[in-house]
Amino acid sequence: MSATLLTLTLILFRGINYQFCFFIDDTPYTLEVNQDNFDNSYQFGEHTSDNNIWVFNYPQNNILRKITHDGNIVETIYLQNFFSNHVYTTQNGSLLSISNPYRELWYFNKVQRRWSQTGEVLGWLGTWSVDEKDGVIMIAEYCRDTDPYARVFRSKNGGASWDIVFYQRARGSESPEVRHFHTIQVDPYTGHWYLSSGDRRQESKIFKSKDDGDTWLDVTDYNLDPSLPPALKTQSLFRLTTFWFTEDYICWATDDRINNLGAHLVISPRTEPLDVIVIGRTSYNEVRSAIEYPNIGWLLITENRTGYAGIELTFVTKDLYIIPLGILEGITDNFSASIASKRADWRDNEKSWVGYSLARGVIPRIMRYKLKQNLKLQVTSNIHLEDEIIIIPKKDCGYTEGDIVNIQVKEKPGYIFTGWEGDFCTSRKNLTVEITKDIRLKAHFYPIDMEPDYKVPATFSLTLFLLTGLLASLIFIYVKTRYTVQ
Repeated sequence: MSATLLTLTLILFRGINYQFCFFIDDTPYTLEVNQDNFDNSYQFGEHTSDNNIWVFNYPQNNILRKITHDGNIVETIYLQNFFSNHVYTTQNGSLLSISNPYRELWYFNKVQRRWSQTGEVLGWLGTWSVDEKDGVIMIAEYCRDTDPYARVFRSKNGGASWDIVFYQRARGSESPEVRHFHTIQVDPYTGHWYLSSGDRRQESKIFKSKDDGDTWLDVTDYNLDPSLPPALKTQSLFRLTTFWFTEDYICWATDDRINNLGAHLVISPRTEPLDVIVIGRTSYNEVRSAIEYPNIGWLLITENRTGYAGIELTFVTKDLYIIPLGILEGITDNFSASIASKRADWRDNEKSWVGYSLARGVIPRIMRYKLKQNLKLQVTSNIHLEDEIIIIPKKDCGYTEGDIVNIQVKEKPGYIFTGWEGDFCTSRKNLTVEITKDIRLKAHFYPIDMEPDYKVPATFSLTLFLLTGLLASLIFIYVKTRYTVQ
């Protein structure tokens, strides 16, 4: 597989709008990053499984609205007696949210249409620190430095009640094991749960549960591959805020600029302990979010707290090729904030995949990531005279369905155009084409004064001369005899 970045276009108009164009296996894609999509008062909360978005009414954050991709309001829910910027939709349609600043876990019963306190107080990081499988929900706690424990909470009744199934000593204890938990996710291929912690090197670990949280195994690879460069041979490789999964590997990009070398893409087969492989550098800043674009790859989004003064975007293909896209300049603070779409939605009317992330400090506080596979127009010639073919408009990163393209042929001196071969067979020099699929055309030119590819042999020339002379003699004799007889 080949994976290359072609071009970057920046447009500034009433907001942030970037276009990144890149190729995967010669297929062109365009990623549009657009900040200016919704009401300026909306703060992104969650991308739901029914292709909608939960948003809060920033800055009050006491109203939760479900909106469509086009910004139309589907549902409005008032937060009773608390404020929040975290929300999670359970498989049965109920909601979970954590209050600001008291960290109380609230439960919204969709049948009774009311909020109730669960009695639990905990810290919650974002999208990847809560997950669900067959009605079992688990939350990994992003606790404070003064808390003695970082805990994993589990609910077996859709979020109405909870118990603690795992914990590690945190920095508020005398002998801390971790600082806090970052992420807990279900592996869709095995049904096993993976849990990560941070932040210092020795606090960065991965745990695994095969029985929905009853028991946990530390699967951190403490014996790293000795062939790794010394700067990368560190437990900081296990500092992460999001996993993603393929059939063969669990994958992540580090939430750590490994020894100031940048964040790296790490994969491992499902061994116990893990057997990590470092694929390569993804960015300089720490990676916070990984949005899946099904059957294409994952979009990695960094934060901007200690590194570059901008947000870095990287695309990792399904075959784990790394394509650094570029930097969103001038955006400060924790831009993506680990709150983003886990998986992009397909929008049939736009023929594109759409995902989102929270953009803290940037108004409106929603960033949309729209990925579109473009159509190809491939125009060649039989003798490499492509410079004599004019394409208007010429788009190096492919075309959108419905685009109209004019193709004109100039005849270079010494050559004559004879026609087109491919999806259109015609002798017309100029074509107007509507792009409805990938199109391939080959222009045929004939060189007028080209020397023959072979020379006539001398013996053949002599024979031809003698035969011509003999034929002329016979004609002369015939004519002379005829007139003599008359």
